[in-house]
Amino acid sequence: MGARQSSEAAAADADVFVDYYELLEVDQNEPVEGIRKSYRRLALRYHPDKNPGKEAEANKKFTKLQEAYEVLSDETERAWYDQNRDRLMQGTEEDAEEDVDAKFRFFRSGGTAPKASSLAPGVGVAHLLRFYSPSIAKDLSDTDSSFFGTYRRLFALIAEEDRVAAPYPGEVHENDFADPDRDDAYWYVGFGHPTTPYIATDGRRDVRSFYQFWMNFSSRKSFAWKDKFDVRDAQDRRVKRLMEKDNKRARDAARREYNEAIRSLAMFIRRRDPRYKAYQAAQSEATSAAATAEAEKRRKAEAAKRQEEKRKQAASFQAQSWQMAHEPEDDWASDFTSGESYDSSDAHASSADEDTSTEEAEEDEESFDCVACNKRFHSRAAWENHERSKKHKKEVQRLKREMLAEDELLGEDLELDTQALSVDDAPTDAAPAEAPKKDKKKKKQEKKMRAALEQQDGPPSRAAPPVSPTDQMHAALLEKLPHLAALPQFPERPPGSFDVFGYGSLIFKPPPHAIGYTPGYIQGFARRFAQHSVDHRGTPERPGRVVTLVKSEDWKQLPDADEAPEGDIVWGISYTIDPAHADEVRAYLDYREKNGYTAMTAPILGIAADIEETDSEQPEVLIPEALVYVGLPDNEAFVGAEPLDQLAERIYTCQGPSGRNDEYLLRLAEAVRLLTPHSKDYHLFTLEKKVLALRAADEARAAGHGAVADVAAPGPDAPETAPNAKPKRRSKKGGGGGGPEKCNVCHAGFPSRSKLFAHVREAGHAQAAPQRKGKHK
Repeated sequence: MGARQSSEAAAADADVFVDYYELLEVDQNEPVEGIRKSYRRLALRYHPDKNPGKEAEANKKFTKLQEAYEVLSDETERAWYDQNRDRLMQGTEEDAEEDVDAKFRFFRSGGTAPKASSLAPGVGVAHLLRFYSPSIAKDLSDTDSSFFGTYRRLFALIAEEDRVAAPYPGEVHENDFADPDRDDAYWYVGFGHPTTPYIATDGRRDVRSFYQFWMNFSSRKSFAWKDKFDVRDAQDRRVKRLMEKDNKRARDAARREYNEAIRSLAMFIRRRDPRYKAYQAAQSEATSAAATAEAEKRRKAEAAKRQEEKRKQAASFQAQSWQMAHEPEDDWASDFTSGESYDSSDAHASSADEDTSTEEAEEDEESFDCVACNKRFHSRAAWENHERSKKHKKEVQRLKREMLAEDELLGEDLELDTQALSVDDAPTDAAPAEAPKKDKKKKKQEKKMRAALEQQDGPPSRAAPPVSPTDQMHAALLEKLPHLAALPQFPERPPGSFDVFGYGSLIFKPPPHAIGYTPGYIQGFARRFAQHSVDHRGTPERPGRVVTLVKSEDWKQLPDADEAPEGDIVWGISYTIDPAHADEVRAYLDYREKNGYTAMTAPILGIAADIEETDSEQPEVLIPEALVYVGLPDNEAFVGAEPLDQLAERIYTCQGPSGRNDEYLLRLAEAVRLLTPHSKDYHLFTLEKKVLALRAADEARAAGHGAVADVAAPGPDAPETAPNAKPKRRSKKGGGGGGPEKCNVCHAGFPSRSKLFAHVREAGHAQAAPQRKGKHK
């Protein structure tokens, strides 16, 4: 029976051959890259960890996938597999005469092969093909059924059959086959054991000699069993010669096939031999070390050569006349040594000329200097931006304190220093006394410094300086967010700490164990009230709306998504968490943001100067990586884009365990406005206006001055109401008077009855009456 039929009973055996191309679900002409992709895909599908409850079956499939990929990814083994694929899958004529698979399994399990005979076929190509199995290399122990034991016994059997093989009947061994050493078992090199060295230095047989022998092996078997004709049946001598010729051709082809199978098997085994792999790794490491040493030697030689060339150039260098420095001529010394008097009027004229030329040169070059920070700017915008920065103001205050201290120490202003000379120190000449000439640049910087101080803080005095708009804004921010007063701004981050970016309730309700805060913005996101809240600002019956961050590209793809005039930036506050409580705070945040939020990291940008600074030529990365909780569009709590009027009404009428939904919106809008006055968060501030309008209309109706219209507040095109017009009152049939409409089930308030009815239909509540009906008397 054939190879495929004989293997049906052992289909689950790891050594049974399968079609590698069919196993990897690829064609025979598929390139290596396609085979690699298919293997990765199937390996993930059949990995034992991905198949709970079916680990044994998945492990067999996974092992076969590894074998298939190992063979087909190697060009040499793939070529051999393509050449013998049909024989492996369909069997040969030899398989029809004997059960090759049964013999292979018996031998593979450690069984003893039949004794070699001089004219018996013995091990044939069909048997050798069964040993082309990568699974044999899985067991690297030294048992009879392991990698070393299986191939050691196999090559010993092949050597014994070749040693006792008799020549073809009527012929004798010739050439190398007649060598008497071929009759000695020592002539055939054995496979060895795991401890056999790859290269032996003491004259023993090693692994390298094994592969050298068997990769050039040529059998001296007669292969008489491959004859096609029996020459005894020949009719005459001519037919007999033709029969003998055909028989010899068949024997030679069988011998070539047999030799090639043994040589290929030796190459197949060497690729998986751990002794050969260890030798290759050692050779590669030695080669790499030698190459590194050689490269280092060449580098040092080149460096020495360059140094020598530089020394030669320096030795041969001759300076030109224009490169030589000359001693300056001292005109003053020559004048005084010659006894000539110093003309003060000439000195006045030269000094005036110097002042004029210096001022003209400085006026021609348009630049903006900061004398406090010793910086120069090429544009007025950059200079004004720097003047508003926090670092500049700190430097100005420091210089101011130093100058005041100098004034108190000297008892006079710096401008009076030139007049402090006594009369005795004045020259006796008739010319007026002249103060020593001072550095023009230093004098000009002092004047600019005083002008800047007077312009910003007024004349220096011991009274408290006026409060700047920046300080006023910062004080207002601390008043609304008092927890920031106890935290340093732009803190030093100790190792182990992390930052969490707050863009919603975290701004006014910070996480515990914060050790500092950093105002800034995140880029590439949009802040939207697109997340429903059933545990903070709403209930499961009527969910509220809270903000979430949505990636700009994701938001723009949603239907009815609004544009962001301010761009894809969101301002907020990043809190630095104490490293001693990092795990505790992370668990707290995960629980707090459990309703549909996903944690990710993003950089925080901004200006590390002042909270009121409007822009900068180049934004600064304040925090390279901060934790931020984002609501992905595929989470269950994501509601997407809604009309702003409908959204404002929803926020105004919802309430949850953490308070009213509109309180959350108004506190967030106020905090963002104080944090970044230049921010134009259209979505947030528009919702704030609409909610305030709903609240004003509700308060007006509660006071008895509201109309029964469905609008929350009059629009810009609404007609004006007469001053003496009386407000319309509801009839008793409408019930309730002028108060807000209430739902009897969830007790939510509504600005009008139509809104209440819409809520009843939407939430499925029973029809609710406005407040409590009174009984008619």
